[in-house]
Amino acid sequence: MTIFAHGLLVTPLIIIMFDQDQIAVWYLLQTLVGLGLLADAGFGFTLSRAVAFFVAGVEKLPANREEFNTKLEHRGNMNLDKLASLFSTSYRVYLIISLVFILIFAPIGMAVVWNVMNLAGHDPFLWAAYGFTIASTFVDIQA
Repeated sequence: MTIFAHGLLVTPLIIIMFDQDQIAVWYLLQTLVGLGLLADAGFGFTLSRAVAFFVAGVEKLPANREEFNTKLEHRGNMNLDKLASLFSTSYRVYLIISLVFILIFAPIGMAVVWNVMNLAGHDPFLWAAYGFTIASTFVDIQA
């Protein structure tokens, strides 16, 4: 729903309010955000699945379809130990992914955006938008 609203409301405003150079910077920033969020590579869905199993009280995650189809061993209540372990591990994984994003996309993104920023006159507002985009993508990956 958010992506639909973004396309329906924000994109027309960007096209109406900004000139071509600023729109080019905006498209490049959106590309960098998309690439940054691609770094998740499905971890979020796997994490959600694991959380659902452990909230149901399962002792271990099924390794394959046969284990999934058999009766899983339940404790009867949430498996808080496994949830804590899962959250600890996922925190480390996402922190590493976010730091790699910053280390790669900050300088590479700057090199990619530099030509378009040059066309826009190196507007400080656009450079601030670039910095904010990198920072917000870091937070989005963490979330």
